[in-house]
Amino acid sequence: MRGTVGNRILERSIVKHISGEDGFRPGPGLDYSVLEKYTDDKGMERLRVAAQGHSSQGRIAIIRAGNNLAMAGARIREIMITMTAGEDCPERNIRKEMLSVTEYAAENGIRIIGGDTVFCGEGSSLNINVTAFSEVSEEINIKLRRKPGAGDLVVVSGYTGLYGASLIFSKNEEDLGKRFPKSYIKKEAYNTGFTEKDLDVTYGAEAMIRGGAAFLHDVTFGGIYRTFYELSLAANLGVLINHDSLPIRQSTIEVCDFYNINPYLLLGTGALVAIVKKEELKVFEEEMKRASVDFAVAGTLTKEAKREIYSEKFDIRRSLNMYEEDEIFKLFKEI
Repeated sequence: MRGTVGNRILERSIVKHISGEDGFRPGPGLDYSVLEKYTDDKGMERLRVAAQGHSSQGRIAIIRAGNNLAMAGARIREIMITMTAGEDCPERNIRKEMLSVTEYAAENGIRIIGGDTVFCGEGSSLNINVTAFSEVSEEINIKLRRKPGAGDLVVVSGYTGLYGASLIFSKNEEDLGKRFPKSYIKKEAYNTGFTEKDLDVTYGAEAMIRGGAAFLHDVTFGGIYRTFYELSLAANLGVLINHDSLPIRQSTIEVCDFYNINPYLLLGTGALVAIVKKEELKVFEEEMKRASVDFAVAGTLTKEAKREIYSEKFDIRRSLNMYEEDEIFKLFKEI
């Protein structure tokens, strides 16, 4: 197994041993943590929040941490950076990533407040973990964690597996040349969903929150299917997803078909899901339109403790399984 730990291990060996404090218990589908509650100088109740992100690239690690904070309605203020390098990792690689991180932080008004760098294990790999901090009003957090109900809608913004597909196109040009024209490969490698701007879901999350969405969860390792599974866990309800409604580019389907991997279990950084009450859909639609953020209604929450996906087009109905490993690791050792 590589990448983010699977749901099975996460639930039975990690989360179950953590006691919740102040009514906020960490768990699958909850992307941020509440550190403390306080009253500011204007008498407003506020929360100090934190989230993490990881990657072999420092800037992507910051974006993932920022995406997780965005699920709380917050933007990054400070970060701590931990670099874990194999004993053969060249110093120039560490320096390159640190320079890249400091540039990104300066560009986005983020303060670096500390971290750690260690050599551990064999090889020349470099893994970067970012812990991000910010603040948000308690009022927003209460709205985001309101009790969901059966019949609430599950909405999706962004394309299924697009980031993973873009990485495959960019890293496997020679191999893919056996089937696709070079111009097509190059176009898809640098298409929407590959740039740092498109990977950051902060703007879309803020639009969703203004539109009344709750239980936001960004898509990352394990793809859109894992995200639905964890959203169901966080809501403590079942979920029924219409496979035919999921946004996906034809190029993603084609490259996944070439490598015989499942695009719906593929790295999907840049997309996010949320819950919207059916009676509030019109208001949500208007806010998303005003923000120029596309979305699709993917399904509904259900009373039954089932997590299912169906397709009228393909006449199938099956269970959503626990996430074990992202499809991207069938092709690459690290991302």
